[in-house]
Amino acid sequence: MRNANRLSGTVSAVGSRKDGYGVTRAEKKVLHLIAKGLKRKEIALRLNVSVYTVKTHIERAYRKLEVRSGTAAVEKIIREQVLRYSGEEPPR
Repeated sequence: MRNANRLSGTVSAVGSRKDGYGVTRAEKKVLHLIAKGLKRKEIALRLNVSVYTVKTHIERAYRKLEVRSGTAAVEKIIREQVLRYSGEEPPR
């Protein structure tokens, strides 16, 4: 997560499901928090969901983005503007 930590601001949704990857709003929220350097348990607490739900969102987002790590996912979503880096809180 070294590269993701330098992107510690916020990543927010650019569009609903028109991003070409089909990443859902929930998956985008999780990706945003990964970009901030949070661990799965911290994400689950922040979003008030189970760690299993976070794991599922991560796996599905990675599959859709065709990546294998949080750093690769964050770099891709910012580079391809699946999410917009804005320095604010995650999309609600």
